[in-house]
Amino acid sequence: MISKTQFVYPVLLLMFSSHIFKYSNAVVDTISPGQQLNISQTIVSAGQMFELGFFPPTNSTNYYMGIWYKNIPEKTVVWIANRDYPVTGSAVLSISVDSNLVIRHGRIVYMVTDIVTNGNVTATLLDSGNLVVRDEKSNTLWQSFDFPCNTFLPGMRLGYENRNGKNWSYVSWKSDDDPSPGNFTMKLDSKQGNRILILNGDDEYWRSKLWEEDSNVFESPQEVRLNMFNFSFVSNLSMAYLTYNLYREDLISRLMIDSNGRLRQFSWSGNEWDVLNSQPRNACDVLAYCGGNSSCTEVPSPNCSCLPGFKPNSPEYWNKANYKFGCSRISSLQCGNDTNIK
Repeated sequence: MISKTQFVYPVLLLMFSSHIFKYSNAVVDTISPGQQLNISQTIVSAGQMFELGFFPPTNSTNYYMGIWYKNIPEKTVVWIANRDYPVTGSAVLSISVDSNLVIRHGRIVYMVTDIVTNGNVTATLLDSGNLVVRDEKSNTLWQSFDFPCNTFLPGMRLGYENRNGKNWSYVSWKSDDDPSPGNFTMKLDSKQGNRILILNGDDEYWRSKLWEEDSNVFESPQEVRLNMFNFSFVSNLSMAYLTYNLYREDLISRLMIDSNGRLRQFSWSGNEWDVLNSQPRNACDVLAYCGGNSSCTEVPSPNCSCLPGFKPNSPEYWNKANYKFGCSRISSLQCGNDTNIK
């Protein structure tokens, strides 16, 4: 038989732990069993680099659970747990009885992690921006860096691992105000595993140089490549990935694939995000931008023109600067009957 004291104690413990974020002045970087975060609560990494909590995008009543830079006034979100499943203001984040990180929204439970373990776990936000779930022996069972969104942070990977099917690819937001998955994906070329691809849907949109030919695959300016970003490429039978770190600890930089399909490198100047590099740089860098039987020039506008003897396949789209249908011959080739030459 459970005594009244035995029953009340765990209830009081749960009530206390669920309010610890509200009343503690200390930096809390970890969610433990019995604790929960509502939309007004956050956890902050130990060095106060990143913050995790719920946020609503601009002009939206939806909430997403995400990670953003703690001390940058312009909220810059680098990771989202529930891109496909926005919630309302009644949602909470907690660790379930089966040791998974979950978002509870009324009677609906959205599983952030899918862990199988017998013991208790904790979820900790690191100064790298990585959210890690660990067991009681500090083994990492899950990490957000293995499930990228649109932002490639230092220490993350771009590539794939054959052994367990991991795929570190990055998908744009649908728009600047809509974090749901967009049209563009940045990935490592699985056929030519040392090259970066941007896909528009299933179509190749942009490709980088090959790593062997030029380790500056993002085509960054020399001063950026030599003084800020230190890229490395790992390739073996089990995996292939690109990663990078920063030469100085005081630098705050990131790469992202934006909703328009641009791969952009940013650095925080102290007042704003400076764009260090952007790919593709112009329309002519986009693969098949002008369609077949055409040529592309950066200037003047329009960029596309049909080759001599060809005309636009779709004048209506062509006149609206949509050149993807390309050009075809004005006159069909006239081929005579085969004759034997003696």
